[in-house]
Amino acid sequence: MIDAILQFLIGIGILQSLLLGSVLLLNHGKNRLISLLLGTILLLASFLLLSELLDLLDMGQSFKKIRKYSILLDLVLIVLIWWLTLSITGKKTKFSKSDFIHLLPFAIGLVWLETGFNWYGNESPGTFSHIPDAIGIFLAYKGVVWIVYVGSCIQFISSKKLQTSNFPNKVRKRLVRKLIWPFIGISSISFFCFWLMFFGIDLPIDSDYLGAILITVFVYFLTFSILWEPHLFVRTRRGSLWPKYHRSKIDSTLDSDHLQRLRSHLEREKPYLDQKLSLYALSESLHVSPNTISRIINEQLGQSFNDLINTYRLEEVKQKLIDPEHDHKTILALAFESGFQSKASFNRVFKKMEGKTPSEYKESFRSHPTL
Repeated sequence: MIDAILQFLIGIGILQSLLLGSVLLLNHGKNRLISLLLGTILLLASFLLLSELLDLLDMGQSFKKIRKYSILLDLVLIVLIWWLTLSITGKKTKFSKSDFIHLLPFAIGLVWLETGFNWYGNESPGTFSHIPDAIGIFLAYKGVVWIVYVGSCIQFISSKKLQTSNFPNKVRKRLVRKLIWPFIGISSISFFCFWLMFFGIDLPIDSDYLGAILITVFVYFLTFSILWEPHLFVRTRRGSLWPKYHRSKIDSTLDSDHLQRLRSHLEREKPYLDQKLSLYALSESLHVSPNTISRIINEQLGQSFNDLINTYRLEEVKQKLIDPEHDHKTILALAFESGFQSKASFNRVFKKMEGKTPSEYKESFRSHPTL
């Protein structure tokens, strides 16, 4: 019964990784490289799961090539995770020819697999006490590659180099926590348990089942992380795969509550005074997903996030322009205090919303205080 349930969950994991992987590859969002890497990782994970499922169903001998080449996928997955780490931290925005050198471990493994030993038919006990054991040496080679790349990932995400990321700091940390660390943790457990069994230490669960379970956990966790914040990986606006459905009364009530909290937060806390305020930072303050906040601003207020924030910043400037306590400050200084990042953007927004320049507005108010 337990075997049947496990096989069912693995089968669902295969379908899930195939579907989401295809969506990420075909419908990637603005973070194109990250979406493509995640999509490829999911498709490779589905292949690994298929290989494990065939073995659990005692069908491995009928699909020898799938089982044979699946043992090479670790050498690709770890490189993809390394590239994903670089992409999240802003160190990689596109591929170059030099990146293909990282596929050299896979190429060496492929040559080794084709010429060094025959995976099926090698009946040696599989321990280093029986060297020369081609399989044991090959697995040790995979272990070295894994240690090098995982060590590099840990060293990189733990260093100050993360500060160069193009993502907001909190978003970057969240992506590392949800995408990179789970892979490192799950693969570390798998790596450690495998070598325990390789050296003859019995574990409560069969190695094939353990591998299938760990890969399935990784796929489910990765899927959950992506679906939790789909706007980071998939186009959710124009050209989305899913149409906008009619919202229920419950949804509308919830949106109204979020909108009220948003307005209250903007008026009381004045987060717009921060020049670096982002949609992600605002959503975290409200404990609401960025996608929800963006949609509410668009649908309920008919504005974009930038337009809404600039509206509040503009009102802040207008109040200071007519306040005698700020007469000793320049108009540009007031604009910067109110959250605007540059003189050009401030003048453009002011002219667009008020129909006059900041100087003209200040002069007209002094001439006609009732304005």
